[in-house]
Amino acid sequence: MTVPRLGADGRLATLFLLNASIDRTPAFRVRLRRARSGRVEWVTPGRAPVRLAVRRQGREVSVEVPPMAAWTAGYLRVR
Repeated sequence: MTVPRLGADGRLATLFLLNASIDRTPAFRVRLRRARSGRVEWVTPGRAPVRLAVRRQGREVSVEVPPMAAWTAGYLRVR
């Protein structure tokens, strides 16, 4: 499940991700349209944010989200 949040400027600020399954999700790539910049961090409860490598494709960027355990959440913070 994904829930985007836009800033006042209409650009993507965060993308909340929830693994709502009973199994682990392997790493997967996410395209971020209208992102604020090319710096993206993966934030999960109780852990330090992790800066992710960004791949640019024209006006879009994409990142690989690390594997997620069952019923866990995190968000991508775009800076």
